[in-house]
Amino acid sequence: MVQGLINIGGFFLLGGWAWIQKQRGATLDIDEIAPQPEPFNKHQWLTLAMVGILILLVVLPGLPGMKGMFPKVVLNMLSNVGSIAFVLSCVLMLTGSGDSKAAVKVMPWGVIMMVCGVSVLIDVMDQAGGLNAMVKMIGALSSPTSVVLCILWSVRFLA
Repeated sequence: MVQGLINIGGFFLLGGWAWIQKQRGATLDIDEIAPQPEPFNKHQWLTLAMVGILILLVVLPGLPGMKGMFPKVVLNMLSNVGSIAFVLSCVLMLTGSGDSKAAVKVMPWGVIMMVCGVSVLIDVMDQAGGLNAMVKMIGALSSPTSVVLCILWSVRFLA
């Protein structure tokens, strides 16, 4: 509530009332602000179909009574969203629905490399026993009071 009051107060303090007065009686042409989009082409419809298929292939095997309908190998593949997305993206690439060169150019490679590197480091630390040692250290230093204090501190200062 306080944030909302501050936002509204700031709006009026920085000239909001004058803006409202200026907008009175003005007409608004929505086509000028947001022109009508062009209809979907066949590649866009195919992409929407692939997204729908992805959702169905991920959700359907998890529904009750579906486990007996699929072999275990198929269920294992369908439980991995990445493998389904890879197959469907191959279909999209083979049909020419996207510009793969342009997509590769705009990928955030720095972020991808950072995530991969952190994943490798965590796996190495886990295999070397570092995660178990860290959990034991945290368990040895933690008490009900310190845990509550850390939670309250994080809620107050990090939120």
